[in-house]
Amino acid sequence: GEYLRPTLRNLKAIDYPQDHCKIVVIADNCTDNTAEVAAQEGCEVWERTDAKLRGKGHALRWALDKPEIILADAVVVIDADTVASENLLRVFDRELARGRVAIQARSDFEFSEATPPWLNLPARAANYAYDRYVTRPRSRFSLYQGLHGTGFCLSRRALLTVPWCADSICEDLEYG
Repeated sequence: GEYLRPTLRNLKAIDYPQDHCKIVVIADNCTDNTAEVAAQEGCEVWERTDAKLRGKGHALRWALDKPEIILADAVVVIDADTVASENLLRVFDRELARGRVAIQARSDFEFSEATPPWLNLPARAANYAYDRYVTRPRSRFSLYQGLHGTGFCLSRRALLTVPWCADSICEDLEYG
């Protein structure tokens, strides 16, 4: 659960009106102190226990089926080990205002100084190439980017039109 603390502090520091958003941590089948850490950080915690239906896809289905979710203008899903940019919610808000119903956050991977070069350099090169030759051109022509974990936003309209139904290990790609 301690790995979650930097992410929660990062999300609380995002440049967006605090009364317009709520941070909810889904403690899914947790055997560590995730719920306790989230509560200590002032976040709402939804605890889920289901020994048969495990994993992020099932946890998201469970959370997105809650009645209070449908009252929200949008839902943002951020992985527990992610650091978001300061303007993330403002960008999502801008794109929602432009009529987008699903928005993928751009991911920039950073490696610690201890990461060996044989892993760091190829991963950075692949990320750069994907961004330059796939993401940017698709974005320029307003083409579908897909959803791929890390961070994304779904509008209320998207969730009403296509309720969350993705349970696989690749739940983001499956839903997208």
